[in-house]
Amino acid sequence: MLTLTKPHNQRSLVVARALLHSFLQAQIRRDVSRHLARYVPELGRAPTGVRVKALKSLWGSLDTRDVVTLDLALALAPPEALRYVVIHELCHLRYRDHSPRFWNLVESLCPDWRTQREWLKARGHALKAELERLIQA
Repeated sequence: MLTLTKPHNQRSLVVARALLHSFLQAQIRRDVSRHLARYVPELGRAPTGVRVKALKSLWGSLDTRDVVTLDLALALAPPEALRYVVIHELCHLRYRDHSPRFWNLVESLCPDWRTQREWLKARGHALKAELERLIQA
C-alpha cells in the first residue's frame, strides 16, 4: 500500500498527487503496450487508440471507434489482472458481445481469465477506493 506523508502545505499535496497520477499512467501504458504487441498480431485486429482514466464501475471498454478505455486503478492491480482486462477488450474487436464465441476467444488467450475476473470482483472496490485516496481521481 502506498502512503503519502503529510505535506508541508496544500500545494505540495497537489503536486505529489499529480506526480503519482503521471507515474501510474506511465506504468499502465508501458504494460498495455507490451500486451498489445503480444496479442494484436494473434487477433489480427488492433484498437485505434487506448485511453487510461479513472472509471467508476468498469475496468475497461471498447467504443464504436475501436478505442479501448482502461481504468487507471488497474495500475495498482496484479499484472495478470491487467493482462486479462486488456485481452477482454481486445477480444471485443472480434466479437462485440459476451457470447460463447467471445469467451472461447478470451480463454484461448488467457486461460486463467476466471481467476482474474474473480480477483477483480472481490478486490476491485478496494482498488478503486485506494486510487481515489491516492490521487483524488
